[in-house]
Amino acid sequence: METLVSVQRWLEDSLRKGGIEEWRREAEIILHHVSGYSKLDVLVTPDRKIDERLMLQLVEILGKRLRHRIPLQYLIGRVEFYGLQILVNPAVLIPRPETEYLVVQLIEAFRAARISPRTILDIGTGSGCIALALAKAFPTSEVVGWDISAEALEIAQQNAQFNAVNNVEFARVDIFGVVPAKRFELIVANPPYVSREDYNALAPELYHEPAIAITDGNDGLHFYRQISSLLHALTARDSVVAFECGIEQARTIVPLIPFEQVGTGRDLEGVERYVIGVQGQFGPVLRFFLCGK
Repeated sequence: METLVSVQRWLEDSLRKGGIEEWRREAEIILHHVSGYSKLDVLVTPDRKIDERLMLQLVEILGKRLRHRIPLQYLIGRVEFYGLQILVNPAVLIPRPETEYLVVQLIEAFRAARISPRTILDIGTGSGCIALALAKAFPTSEVVGWDISAEALEIAQQNAQFNAVNNVEFARVDIFGVVPAKRFELIVANPPYVSREDYNALAPELYHEPAIAITDGNDGLHFYRQISSLLHALTARDSVVAFECGIEQARTIVPLIPFEQVGTGRDLEGVERYVIGVQGQFGPVLRFFLCGK
């Protein structure tokens, strides 16, 4: 039988040679997922034996990761997001760190401004990660997640139940055909923003994710134009809208938002990835968001 440390090194070496950028982190995740042993276990009990049954499971996952380039998150079946365990499968986009950072910054900005949005809308909710994180942070708020995909909404509902978040509901809505019947104080959207041209040059892992959640089949700005055109009908007098966007898109999106104040924010890598609009008494939220306080 192999030992913990030898298996860890084998996983790292295989992933590194297979061209996986974060080979060390992925090796730790795979080993923990299959065996339950952590990085600390490898350090403390490196000679602990790994039996044949676990080795076969490790070989199977490693093979799918390297041969078919299936994203590790799909192989594991879940992702941590704002302290929540978000179930994922190929019907939903995998939550990204930059999306989590947007959510965290928004929550902190609202709290710093001593404001709690009473109604929240997540457009293109996918796995429900944004809606659920906001519902968790603002338990007295009424949160709604929209998506056009019935399969994605099924996962989102499973995630609400799995994480015991009760102040959220999900609905199948086509943003290009919706007639707004309710107003929201916070609207968040991470729509498909990869252009048709750029979609053809993505990393192989991304083609396992739903194309409908990645590209608009246009210039990458199609959804921002549509959502912005609906903002007057969708937002309350005092409200905030927050968009995640692609590299070099933020400055083009800013003039689309018909709000009193609009600013842009950067992700942890320094990329200008967020566009935030505020109106009415919610003005301080933008200031705190931009200050990072």
